[in-house]
Amino acid sequence: MENGSFISNAPRKGLSDITNLQHQPKVLTQDAKLLLQPASLGSKDYINKLQQENMMLMKVLADRIKVIELSGIELQKLRINFEKFQQQNLQLAQANNQLLLELNSGKDRLKALKHELGCKNAMLKAIKSEKKANIVACPTSGNEGLKEGTNKYGEAGESLNKEDGDYKPCNTNRRRQSKTLQGFV
Repeated sequence: MENGSFISNAPRKGLSDITNLQHQPKVLTQDAKLLLQPASLGSKDYINKLQQENMMLMKVLADRIKVIELSGIELQKLRINFEKFQQQNLQLAQANNQLLLELNSGKDRLKALKHELGCKNAMLKAIKSEKKANIVACPTSGNEGLKEGTNKYGEAGESLNKEDGDYKPCNTNRRRQSKTLQGFV
């Protein structure tokens, strides 16, 4: 009855919902498990077990430290290689830009030279056609006594008077005037 009197002296707790209390799993942390084990094991066994766990954790910690150190060394190597590759990339980009500048200036120069050549060719064609129009070999024009390869002033040069070895008459493009009109003019 002693127990009954103890219970009756305790203050009553308020009503609570007990529907969820039955379904809650009992989750014990590792610390709670360690606290529960000493009651079942002897104190020497408990100390030995703690020392073994401590040794195991120290080994795991040492392994992790080694992995971290190796990762740090590898990371440092990768950083060095990355910086080297950045420098090489920069040098290659600068060389590429230089080559592109040279290529573009070469293209511009080629374009200018082609234009200049086209202008010179057009000028030569114009001079040649002008000479053909102005200087045509005629027996009456006073070019009869000239040496081959000279013009009417006695200067050496390309003669346009001769084409394929045959002399052409003057003003080949002009229409002939009728004889009846020549007398009136």
